[in-house]
Amino acid sequence: MKIKVLFILPSLRAGGAERVMSFISQSIDKNKFAPTLLVIESESESVYEIEGIPCVYLSKKRTLNAFGAIFNFLRKEKPDVVLSTLAHVNTMMAIQSIWFRKIKFIGREANVLSVLGKIQKNNSLLHKVFSAKKFYNLLDILICQSEDMKNDMIANYNLKPENITVINNPISDKFNLKEKNTISEVPNFITVGALEKRKGHERILESLSMLDFNFKYTIVGKGSEKENIELKAAKLGLSNKIKFIPFSNDINTYLHESNLFLLGSFVEGFPNALIEAIATGTKAIVFNCPGGINEILEPGINGYIAETKEEYSHYIKMALNENSDPKVIAKGVRERYDRDKILKLYENLFLKLNER
Repeated sequence: MKIKVLFILPSLRAGGAERVMSFISQSIDKNKFAPTLLVIESESESVYEIEGIPCVYLSKKRTLNAFGAIFNFLRKEKPDVVLSTLAHVNTMMAIQSIWFRKIKFIGREANVLSVLGKIQKNNSLLHKVFSAKKFYNLLDILICQSEDMKNDMIANYNLKPENITVINNPISDKFNLKEKNTISEVPNFITVGALEKRKGHERILESLSMLDFNFKYTIVGKGSEKENIELKAAKLGLSNKIKFIPFSNDINTYLHESNLFLLGSFVEGFPNALIEAIATGTKAIVFNCPGGINEILEPGINGYIAETKEEYSHYIKMALNENSDPKVIAKGVRERYDRDKILKLYENLFLKLNER
């Protein structure tokens, strides 16, 4: 008999957690599992296509408003395993687990919460951090994407190591390897990520302002910090070099046309955009931060990790002067985060929990 797995997430908007959950739910072995995707927001907000599995939209504007609808769905459908993602949804499902003892509840955390709480100080986030401390122990298992995240959960949220498993994010089929190094008269740089403070876009711009040559820079993403980023670019005299793209379904093409991928984050969970960029054979320049950076980056092979803006600018120059083989750049990432390998880890976890 197939194991019924219910995947719950807030929305199918553009984002790393949304991309991974939609990918896993559609890709697991249908001979062993019967997956269903439950989305709290409406279908009109979705940017990811869902095919081959049931997908239910609750059309709720806030996660809290979906409590009753999710409770009734669990009571009616009786899944064997529930996998949720993001702190506020994980907390809700941890609470609901009290009434559904026969269901195994898995939370998938997407951030190093203690660090994120210091960077983005707002009531909503502080509530999530408090809730995680109070309720995460009710989950059967918490999936962390990186060792940094796991260590944070043990040290700051009182979770037992045996109740945590680390499963990295997979590389989807949409990202293929460049045939050769990108060669362009004017270097092309790219960043893919939400336009939010935690992503550190402004410190990338400050690093770029130190370069003594012309370049083009594409930023793919949208968010509340767009105006501030544009103002910063104008102040640094970089406006004419930068192109903003709110969203694209063809990031692979942009990466193939780019010489370097730039990441400015102060904290990550396990950056999809970074592993996908490297998977195409594009080197990355990143700032050192918690959230899997040191697991992904192999300095001198697939990119460089900078501690300061000056060092960041220096590494950009250094990387541009290196004639690296895309196969060598991508090799480690493609082996470690292969989609089939990651899918198997999820499947084995579902099977193991279902046997308890």
